[in-house]
Amino acid sequence: MVPVAPHQLEARNTIRSTWGAESSVQGKAVLTLFFVGLTGGSKAQQQLEEESRQHRDLVQSNFVDSYFNLTIKTMVIMDWLATRCPQASYAMKADSDIYLNLENLMNLLLAPNTPRENYMTGHLMIKQLVVRDKTSKWYVSEELYPKREYPTYVQGAGYVFSNDLPEKIVEISKEVMAFNIEDAYVGACLKRLGFAPSSPPDPSQFRLSMQQYKQKDFLSVISVIVGSPNQILRVWKDVDARNAIRSTWGNESSVQGKAVLTLFLVGLTGGPEAQQQLEEESRQHRDLLQSNFVDSYFNLTIKTMVILDWLATRCPQTQYSMKVDSDMYLNLENLMNLLLAPNTPKENYITGMVMWDAPVIRDKGSKWYVSEELYPEPKYPTYLLGMGYVFSNDLSKKLVEASKNVKPFNIEDAYVGACLKQLGVEPSSPPDPSKFKAYLGQYIREDFFRVITTILGSPQQLIDIWKDVKRPT
Repeated sequence: MVPVAPHQLEARNTIRSTWGAESSVQGKAVLTLFFVGLTGGSKAQQQLEEESRQHRDLVQSNFVDSYFNLTIKTMVIMDWLATRCPQASYAMKADSDIYLNLENLMNLLLAPNTPRENYMTGHLMIKQLVVRDKTSKWYVSEELYPKREYPTYVQGAGYVFSNDLPEKIVEISKEVMAFNIEDAYVGACLKRLGFAPSSPPDPSQFRLSMQQYKQKDFLSVISVIVGSPNQILRVWKDVDARNAIRSTWGNESSVQGKAVLTLFLVGLTGGPEAQQQLEEESRQHRDLLQSNFVDSYFNLTIKTMVILDWLATRCPQTQYSMKVDSDMYLNLENLMNLLLAPNTPKENYITGMVMWDAPVIRDKGSKWYVSEELYPEPKYPTYLLGMGYVFSNDLSKKLVEASKNVKPFNIEDAYVGACLKQLGVEPSSPPDPSKFKAYLGQYIREDFFRVITTILGSPQQLIDIWKDVKRPT
């Protein structure tokens, strides 16, 4: 349950594309909802209603959405849980600026000694003084709360509770005078009910902040305040994408008797702390290659040419290579079946999801925009969609050489197609084109036995699907 202001669309979309995208963790259903108040204008309300129709994850209530109404918003959440979602086992109130590790949260909730009733945990606040300074946003008058200290409560950034509590808290709140410090108010309601929040088994898993970015810390926490949607995205991509691959298809070192190696290519990190963490990750896993370019979407062509140059100079002995994006599911058994088939060429071979007659985008507002100066033709030559394509390794050196005669542009897969055209090599359609899928749609386990590769929504989805596909039937 994420309380968020109506105008904070970026925050909602970030959560939707990271931890909020999870619908199942360790076989348990998970639902993320956003709670908003009044928008303050008809146009903003119309936009919010359109967003709600699109995502079906917004709950709106009739109060002015402001910091001083957070207690009202939390009680609306509690009432909604009690009346609309009584079948849930546990719920979590999570602010929109936190990173949430659902695997670790589920480990906590599924532990045999975790209570099923009258349970609330998170970052405990003990013997907190009531702020009487009228200039502070945490000010509470003696009239509203006369005691000097708050009862023990759970810090409001993110706390977890058994779902029997919402109804009890809503009922007891009728006897507890409301004040504007919402997490402390929930603590006051718990005290009136006759119990206190529980300290988590590992208190370090609920963090208010981290002094500096350390990848391993994000693997161990349940929640931590990170401050902005961009930071959530950065942490999610950095921590989860590579580790999800390492724990699934990237963990294979031999398939059908053939050696397999998975490597990650990255560019510059943009800061000394991030670089230090990347070097630590490299020492730990020995699977990172770093090159001297700014790592961004518009530099994907550079990144691909770095990959090809590395393959040509550092790994010429390999027979085949595959360039695959970090959000992909990869079935190595099916890939090996394709490569070991007697009619699969050993040279000048590249295959995947073939794109024919794709028009060049001239709309300057599009991230796929390419100017006529960079690429004057109205259509690209035949190429392979960049999510995942396989090639005989003789092509690596040939493509690097051909690229010296082809002006670079930022659509990396189409650029590889232009280099192939310069070489006079046509991409091959795979024997079964359905094995390279952009998206599979609704999850059907059997589909993942048939494909070679397909795009997934998140690292956690890769882990969940991998576990399901690998389980004994």
